[in-house]
Amino acid sequence: MIKRVNLEITNSCNLLCKHCADDRRREVHFMDPVVAKVLLENLKADCLSSNIPLPEVRLFLSGEPLRNNKFVNFLHITNDLGYKTLVHTNGTLISRRLAKKIGKVKHHNLTISVSLDGGDEETYKQMRGLDFFNKVSAGIVLLCEHANCNVVVQCLLEKQVYLHAKELIERKYKSYFPSAKVYVRPLHNWNKKDSVEGSTKLSYGTVCDFLMHDLVIYSDLRVGLCCACLNGEHCFGHILQDWHGSIFDAYNDPNRDSLREAMKQQSHVACCANCERYGR
Repeated sequence: MIKRVNLEITNSCNLLCKHCADDRRREVHFMDPVVAKVLLENLKADCLSSNIPLPEVRLFLSGEPLRNNKFVNFLHITNDLGYKTLVHTNGTLISRRLAKKIGKVKHHNLTISVSLDGGDEETYKQMRGLDFFNKVSAGIVLLCEHANCNVVVQCLLEKQVYLHAKELIERKYKSYFPSAKVYVRPLHNWNKKDSVEGSTKLSYGTVCDFLMHDLVIYSDLRVGLCCACLNGEHCFGHILQDWHGSIFDAYNDPNRDSLREAMKQQSHVACCANCERYGR
């Protein structure tokens, strides 16, 4: 059953973070909210007819979602259609004006997650490439004050730092942002083993929740394997051309079903073989 849909509303980004697996080779696109509305209306109708819950809509993948200048339009769409919505942003583009515009949407179930990595200005700059620690911190405060949504502050740390500083940074960030949820975690390898220096290797078992329950739609409207594939490594088709705008049909496509069944049977799944979440 589909549980999450990533709509990559843009793959354009304003940072070059050393731990990001996006190789920036894809042509930059910005998703049109009109197209997103049609896709999500179709999905809602299919879910209702099949008597299954609406999945969570995630308005990001690669890229920085706030670079789409129609970002707030997407929030209106997901709110009007009743979708639980998650946004993950690097936070560099948050302004008082934007936070207030988000707040005026009065979204029924919106979470905005903001990256504030490293735990301090110097480490943040090393990881993110630019000195935006204080700017992002100020943006988080603005979200907490004006955006009328759940705010999460996510901090990635290199493995050795994580082992001895996790609780310290959690307390510090909680003092900075008392109304936000703070989430401190070690760097991960995305879908490329050992691709990130200072990351930790994780074991997820033999069945990957991403493949089983997620669908990714890139900003050029191609359908991808899962949210770990930032570079369009494994695409199944075009959501409009091949499935006539049906996310439900794309998720249930026989090609994807065969991969899920192979994974359940603990067989080799070639397109997932190099991923830390599943490797057989």
